[in-house]
Amino acid sequence: MAMVAWGVATEVGAIVNGFPWGELPDGASVCDVGGGVGALTIQLAKAFPNLHYKLQDTPERIRQAQEEVWPEKCPESIEQNRIEFKAMDFLVESPIANCDVYYDDASIKILQGVRKAMASHSRVLIREYSLYMTYQAQTQKLTSGVEEYILQPACSPTAEEASHPPAPLPLLPNYGVGRIRQYNLDLDMMTGLNSQERTLRDFIRLGDAAGLKFVKLWSVGEMGIVELSI
Repeated sequence: MAMVAWGVATEVGAIVNGFPWGELPDGASVCDVGGGVGALTIQLAKAFPNLHYKLQDTPERIRQAQEEVWPEKCPESIEQNRIEFKAMDFLVESPIANCDVYYDDASIKILQGVRKAMASHSRVLIREYSLYMTYQAQTQKLTSGVEEYILQPACSPTAEEASHPPAPLPLLPNYGVGRIRQYNLDLDMMTGLNSQERTLRDFIRLGDAAGLKFVKLWSVGEMGIVELSI
């Protein structure tokens, strides 16, 4: 249940209002891959009872979800047959095929398995921190004989990055302390695992490696939702 508490801390529920679930047709299927006991899926099921949900994780988590959590937190979904529980090893198996939306983790191995299960209309949603660059470069410009400094991005943005611009001046490009948690986690990843949190460019490369195309980055609270398609 620790992941439930972490979800509260990182505003996991913001995805319920931050993505246009209401535009999905009645009966559309949403598969939560590696969803634990389904804390997020329960919120979606309550907010959008016209959708059908699939929860997949390890056998023990699925047993706990099916026998303990959902009967208490969202019994109506079980009674109305709107939730399917299925155990899986997502490092070896692919999830339930042909779902409309796959809510997933940012792992090349998992994404490759999801890619095999997707239909042409399917979408993958990855909820993660997406780091902005923390600095800007200065260029000089002469205006009426007066030298002034113009702040510009430190590197040329891709078309995808340009569609998700940095914070306006005089704020720092990454919104400063307002998004400090993701940069603290970036340092934790570096010191503990010799790794790092990803930028949008990194997520696009990850999707490419799994045979998936970038669609959009949705801003949801302090995190983001990276949308991918085939």
